[in-house]
Amino acid sequence: KIRQWNKLHRLLAPRVSATSDSNDENEIEKAIEKMHHSMFSAQPLEENSEEELKRSASFPALLITSADSDSEIGEEVLSESDSRKSKLKDSKTKEKFDEKKLLSAELARLKAKVEQSIRRTVSQNSATSGAASGSLSPSTAAKIVKSSPAPAFAEFSTDLEQVQAELEKLLVSMETPPAAPISTVTINDERAEKMKVENKRIKAEFVELKSNYDEAARELDMYRNETAAAVLDRKDNPRFPRSNSSENLINTSVTPHELQRWKSTEQLNNSSMSNEKKHSLEVMISKVDPQDELSIVQEAFQKQVSALKARNAELEKALASKNSKLTRQPLSRSQEAIAPVLNPAEKQQEEKLAYLEREVKLYEKKIREMEDERQTMNLVMFQKGQQAAKHDLTEEKRIDEMTEDRIVLKFLHDAFYYYLLNRGNTREHLNAIMTMLNFTSSQKDEVCKRRGNSH
Repeated sequence: KIRQWNKLHRLLAPRVSATSDSNDENEIEKAIEKMHHSMFSAQPLEENSEEELKRSASFPALLITSADSDSEIGEEVLSESDSRKSKLKDSKTKEKFDEKKLLSAELARLKAKVEQSIRRTVSQNSATSGAASGSLSPSTAAKIVKSSPAPAFAEFSTDLEQVQAELEKLLVSMETPPAAPISTVTINDERAEKMKVENKRIKAEFVELKSNYDEAARELDMYRNETAAAVLDRKDNPRFPRSNSSENLINTSVTPHELQRWKSTEQLNNSSMSNEKKHSLEVMISKVDPQDELSIVQEAFQKQVSALKARNAELEKALASKNSKLTRQPLSRSQEAIAPVLNPAEKQQEEKLAYLEREVKLYEKKIREMEDERQTMNLVMFQKGQQAAKHDLTEEKRIDEMTEDRIVLKFLHDAFYYYLLNRGNTREHLNAIMTMLNFTSSQKDEVCKRRGNSH
C-alpha cells in the first residue's frame, strides 16, 4: 500500500491541480457519516450509486458495503436473542461486540485520515510543481510535459480500486458474523470462544494497520520535505539516489552553517571541560603539603607501634603465668642406671639399614669388577690393533718393494730393447739403463769415456 501511495505521488505531482480544503473536509465528513451509519444503524444501507463507486483519481473511496451492515444487524439480533437466555454470557458478548464496533470505527477514522493525508500531499506537491514549473525555463517545462505519460491516471485508478477491494475484504473479514447459534449452552460457549479469537485477530489487524498508517504518514512527511526541483531531477536522471536517505537525513533537516555551529560549540564545551578538570587536579596536587603528609604517616606509624607494644606485653604476661605453674621434678635415678629400652620399630630400621649397606657393598664390588673387565678388554683390543697395524705396515712395505722391483725390471727391459733396436741413437737409452741400475756419476763418466762416440 505504501508503494501504491508513492506511485500516486509520482503520477499526480506534475499533473493534478490543487483542490480546495473545504471540499476535502466536506467529503471526509460525508464518508465518515456513511461509515458510522452503516456500522451503528439497524437498517441496511442502500446500494451505492455509480457516482459514489466511480471516485476521482485523487480521492480514493473507502466505503463499507451493505453486506457489512447486514452482517452487523444479524449479529445484533442474535445477540438480543441470546441475552434473553443467558444474561451473564450475553453481557460479556455485548461488551466484546461493542469493543468490535469501536475498533471498526477507529479503522474508519484511520482510513479517513489516510485519505486526507493523501489529498493534502497531492495538493501540496501539485502546487509546488506548479511553482517550480513557473520558475523553470520554457524548454524545461516543455520537456517535463512531454515526459509525463497521459495513461498514468488509468493505472492509478486501477491501483486505487485494488486498494479499495483489499480494504473492503478486510472489513468483511472483520465483521463476518459467526455461525448461527443453537439454543444449547455448549453452542453458546463455542460462540463465545470464537468471539474471543475473532476479537484477538481484529486487535492484531488493527495494530498492524495503525503501524502501516504511521509508516505511511512518516513517508508522506518525508516526501513533503522534498522540493519539486528534486522530483523533476529524479525523473530526468533516475540513476541518482534519493536525497532523504538515512545517511543524509541531518543534511536535509539542518543547514550546513547550523551543523558547523553545533560542532564548534560541542568542541568548545569539551575543551573547556577538559581544561577545568586539569586545573582542578593541579590545584588539588598543589594544595597537598609534604610536611602534612609526613606528619600523617608518622602518626599512623606511632599507632601501629603502640598496638604492637600492647600485644607484646599481653603475650609476656601470659608466658610468665604459664612458667610459674611449671615445677621441676628431680630424677630419682641417673640416666646411666636406666636400661635402654629398644623400640621394635628402631630395631627393624637398623636391620634394614644393615641389609642396605651390605647390598650397596655388593653392588660396588660388582661395578668395580665390571670396570676392571672393561679396561682389560680395551687393553687387549688396543694391543690387537697395534699388532694388526704393524702387520699391515710390513705387508704394505713388502708389496711396495715387490712392486718397485717389477717396475724397475719393466723399464730396464724396455730401455735395453730400444738400446738394441736403435744403434745410431743409443746414448739416451744407455743413460736410462745406468740410472735404473743405480750407477754412480763416476761410473757413468768412465763408461762414456771408454765407449766414446761409438754410440
